[in-house]
Amino acid sequence: MSDEVANFNLLWSPMNLLQDEQDVNPDIDEDLENVLIQIDMLADQGSTEVCPEYSLETNTTETTNTCIATVPTVPDTTHENMELEDKQFDEEFLHLDDNGVQNFLDKQQNKNTAKKSFYDLALVTRFLKKKKETREIQTIPVVELDSLLSNFVLTVRKKDGQEYEPSTIRGFISSVERKLRRHKYGHSIMGDDNDESFHLTRETLKAKQKLLKQKGKGNKPKRAQPLTDEEIAMLFDKNVLGDNSPKALLNTVWLNNCVQFGLRGVSEHYSLRWGDVTLNTASDGTKYLELNERQTKTRTGANVADVREVSPKIYGTNGDHDPIKYYEIYKSKRPQNFCDAEDPFYLAPRTISLADTRSEIWFLRQKIGERKMGAIVKSMKIEGGLDENKRLTNHSARKYLVQKLRSNEIPDTDIMQISGHKNVNSINSYSSISENKQRKISHLLSNTSSEESLTCHTSTGPNLPCTSASTVLPSLSQPVSQHNNLDMMAPSISSQTNMSSRINSMFYGATLHINSLNVYMDKPPQQ
Repeated sequence: MSDEVANFNLLWSPMNLLQDEQDVNPDIDEDLENVLIQIDMLADQGSTEVCPEYSLETNTTETTNTCIATVPTVPDTTHENMELEDKQFDEEFLHLDDNGVQNFLDKQQNKNTAKKSFYDLALVTRFLKKKKETREIQTIPVVELDSLLSNFVLTVRKKDGQEYEPSTIRGFISSVERKLRRHKYGHSIMGDDNDESFHLTRETLKAKQKLLKQKGKGNKPKRAQPLTDEEIAMLFDKNVLGDNSPKALLNTVWLNNCVQFGLRGVSEHYSLRWGDVTLNTASDGTKYLELNERQTKTRTGANVADVREVSPKIYGTNGDHDPIKYYEIYKSKRPQNFCDAEDPFYLAPRTISLADTRSEIWFLRQKIGERKMGAIVKSMKIEGGLDENKRLTNHSARKYLVQKLRSNEIPDTDIMQISGHKNVNSINSYSSISENKQRKISHLLSNTSSEESLTCHTSTGPNLPCTSASTVLPSLSQPVSQHNNLDMMAPSISSQTNMSSRINSMFYGATLHINSLNVYMDKPPQQ
């Protein structure tokens, strides 16, 4: 250092240490940061005596309120430094016991699975109490529990006395299985058939499922049906979809995200943040939306390498129902300064009249309720006057996605990239024959399609209408005798026939006037 800067002094602040630490560790603890900020504030308020442990210099006669130090000299405070290290250790690693770990695991469990397990276990517990069994399930010996569960499978009924669906009873046993696994019971109910543990329960469950199938159960009567193009068009016509109202706009944005991003009905929409969907522009100028996927049913995050190979995108169409147009309108109708990355994507629509001065804002600074989001399609069905006997749920939109792509012969492997499925076989459970195809097949088998009235032309008579009966000509295996003025009318039978065969027969339904006819199957005789 040159003589010109020999008296150079370093302005020191606790925040300098914070900056140095952040350069090394960007995830520095927020509590430590707050402490250093408070120290810095005290230094600004006091005099140079605020930092007595540092060697201070004042190079001017003016009074200064800043701690100035050339080289900090730390006194021998070994005990204090050890306490500081202990404090930093406590801040870096939280104190957590085994119960805390289990509570964390419980919170990470699927919410719907947790609700179902709670209900199922409460039902099993009521059954055990009727059997005078008060012990916890995980404390009952395997032989006794096997007998109790097999009895439960045979006797459980709904409160109205009706039988449960086979899959429901299977779900009861699965909930018990999860509880036993959590408590490290050591035996699996639905394990290997060679395992004698819970053999009676497994055999009873199989027999009960067969019995219920004989009674007509097991056909999944509550299974959601897919939406159709005609139904979606009807919803637009009746302003249930579109941009004419806050609710219609919200419905449209939700439907686009569900169909084109493949988001599942409730949970994945409810956890969506505004920053998860970004508006971009392709090299050719086409605008598109891209999804940054969060946790899903099939990609929970347990496997860090398990991510979508292709990020779902929604491209603009420049048509009447352009999804980019609806997204931009939705963005403009949100409250100001409520489009940050972590703000909720779906906001509650205003229910008051939009004829006031704030009519440009259609939505509240409030996340839409989970129950209301779960009933979006049901609400659209009622408002749009769709078939009340058709079971439509939020899942119907996701089924529409798979159904439409398969109908247009898109490969299942490509569909998986949009729907987010990990197994090709899962696509089959989403797709089924459409209602229109079923109707065509039924008409074909019933032969109820309208038939054209055919007119046959003959050289000796007027035009005669053709009947719908088939024509059976005399067998040509024997020669036909000579006849004078023979009127030969083809007989008719009341059976279903092929239309093309009737048209191709030039004599079908016609009256033939024949003076002489010789037919030989063999070579004609020499004259």
